[in-house]
Amino acid sequence: MKRFLKVLPIALICFGLSSCLKDEPYTPDTAEAENIIELSEVPETSADASHIYATTVKSFQVVPSDEFDVIISYSGSDVAPQDIVVDLETDFSVVDKYNAKIVKDARDAAIEEGEDPDDAEEAVQGELFDKMPSNLFSLSSKQVTIKKGEKTAIVKVTVTPNKFDFSYKYGLPISIKSASYGTVSGNFNSIIYAVGAKNKWDGNYEVTATAPFVDLVNPLGSGWYPLDADLITVDANSVVMASNTYLQGDPYGHPFKNNGGNSYYGNFSPIFTMDDNGNVIRVTNYYGQGGTTNGSGRSARLNPSGVNKFTTNADGSKTLEVSYIMQGPGFVDRTFFHEKWVFKGAR
Repeated sequence: MKRFLKVLPIALICFGLSSCLKDEPYTPDTAEAENIIELSEVPETSADASHIYATTVKSFQVVPSDEFDVIISYSGSDVAPQDIVVDLETDFSVVDKYNAKIVKDARDAAIEEGEDPDDAEEAVQGELFDKMPSNLFSLSSKQVTIKKGEKTAIVKVTVTPNKFDFSYKYGLPISIKSASYGTVSGNFNSIIYAVGAKNKWDGNYEVTATAPFVDLVNPLGSGWYPLDADLITVDANSVVMASNTYLQGDPYGHPFKNNGGNSYYGNFSPIFTMDDNGNVIRVTNYYGQGGTTNGSGRSARLNPSGVNKFTTNADGSKTLEVSYIMQGPGFVDRTFFHEKWVFKGAR
């Protein structure tokens, strides 16, 4: 996404959960729940004290057009006792409030700890959303009817992934504006859809070594393979490593064995950039060359003496062979990786 986002003044933030969120569990279509009208997508991130709106991810291949469903549910033990007309809206103030709350929390925490709030605000930029431009999406309708005797209705959202700007993190907020009958959910009346495109290298992979791992600084270090890792789209020609092995929470690091024990290189995750023919032309550090976003001093560079090629085979299987080096402060070569990434499926 763009590094610097404009957010609304803090006065727009919903400060307390007593007014933002209801004590209402996510219980779509269960016998235990009182019937309420809600957006029934199971969120990636539920609304809570830090994230005042639920969010969920929708990723697409780079194609001219694709779509996803927004499901509106009369959730609980009963079916709709009558036709229920539900009006929807794309209220982008939801994105403003969501962003502003995250920024406020980061700045408040920094001030409390005696740290620079501007640095704290910069650190959370990656969590913020850019408002999705209207020319990149359309709703099949902003009004839908849950028919008598039924429990759900669907609105389709059409998107144009081939027009996405990979440098943005699009947020598309869908909200229930009103319903002709029943109670609209307090927690699940709005969802921010994190809408993005996947380039052709994006996916889940098994990673193995094609040559010995060498750490010139730590002779007790050794390779940890195989790894379960993802390649996540950065832009049209680049993907970043996100490890599913060992790392918890923040997957942007590279696991290795330290004297036989589990460890990882923090503040280091390689970004692989390919040309149109699949040749790996550049490797950089997700945290900035020279660790510019965290002061770690770590960088990454391509090792041209190894194989550096992404191959799509005749049977549809995909393989990345890549050789790269983690550098320490001063761009001094430290750790040498030679890896083979075998595509396992979509992430």
